[in-house]
Amino acid sequence: MNASLRRPLGLALVLASVAGALAACQIVAGLEMPSLVEPEATNEAGTPPGGVDACAPRVPLPRPSQPGPDIPVVTFAAEFFDLPTTAQGDRGRLCPSAALDIDGFATCEEVAQPDGTVVLAGGSCLSLTTSCDVQGGGDSNLGLVATANLGTEPSPENDPNLQLRRGQLGVLMEIANYNGLEDDGQVSLVLAQAVGVILPDGGFPSPTKGGPEPTFRPGEDTWVPEARSFPRGEDRPAALINDAYVTGDILVGRFATRTALSLGGAAGNLEADEIVITARIVRGADGLPERLDQGRIALRVPGRTLFDYAAGRLSEGISVCSDAGVADTLRSLIARDVCEALDLAEGAGAVTPGELCSAISFGAGFYAVRAKRSILALDAGLSPPTPPCPPGIPWPPRCADFLDGGR
Repeated sequence: MNASLRRPLGLALVLASVAGALAACQIVAGLEMPSLVEPEATNEAGTPPGGVDACAPRVPLPRPSQPGPDIPVVTFAAEFFDLPTTAQGDRGRLCPSAALDIDGFATCEEVAQPDGTVVLAGGSCLSLTTSCDVQGGGDSNLGLVATANLGTEPSPENDPNLQLRRGQLGVLMEIANYNGLEDDGQVSLVLAQAVGVILPDGGFPSPTKGGPEPTFRPGEDTWVPEARSFPRGEDRPAALINDAYVTGDILVGRFATRTALSLGGAAGNLEADEIVITARIVRGADGLPERLDQGRIALRVPGRTLFDYAAGRLSEGISVCSDAGVADTLRSLIARDVCEALDLAEGAGAVTPGELCSAISFGAGFYAVRAKRSILALDAGLSPPTPPCPPGIPWPPRCADFLDGGR
């Protein structure tokens, strides 16, 4: 059941909306939203015998915790983000599809009825078009629109991995209160942005294009977090949940409050009502967590935020999908294109079968490596003092603190 949009949604518009770059808008004719989407690749890494499938659309449920003392806090830094506009990464460390089931509905899948008939399952809200899930219930409508409009050719200006490789952008995940085993029913998980990695001499990588990329040292690199990720001090992160868990070595966490997240490039400056993270924990020879593979980040992004980014926050708090929210031709174009792509209800866990969808799903794959986090944070765009500590700085201890090896 292929259903085309009433008016083609230009993916560049949506990506530019997310990134705040309206000038990149392009309307592409002939876009058709697929009916039921099936992943085209297989999981190269496979699933361990008796293990949990890290790439299944449905989020795995926790299993009973294994007894054991907690290990020290484990910090991971993202190495690669798998987006429609990024170059190929290590496919063996990625899932074939980044789509996760955010709303618990398998939209457009066939459902047998008691009388023997078969109907197509509905969604968690009413979409203006038929927005079907990835086979198994995975939600990633923005990703489907991206692929339909831009294909899979890499787009350097929208590839966050260029900054990651230069050590100028970071996304950190920290696991605490974890027993270090394959099953732990309750762990703490922090999601944080980083402004950059500290080089061996204590400085930051040069932002100059074409400059040498730093040599990363897995487990030893110290990343400096953004101050906005720790607004109330180093132990008071903005994005912290205490009900994450590990099941069959799969880390699962759900952030259910409005959270800002930047993956860089076209996926910068996202605000989500809900973020779901899953990833397989891979251990080193010493049995301790060494990296995260087959990671997925799923977001429930309110439609009004996409419109705000695209139109310079012209919506003034009015729903962009209502007539009152459209005051001129430009806003009408943006509003209609964005609204036709919405496939979720706004608000964490929201299910509104009888109401129009007001949010869009977005999924990105990733893998990450063990790292360290600097105790002190910086505002985005700033660099730590380069040793030896400059004379006369107002807080002399900070220079040494940045070079203290992190935590």
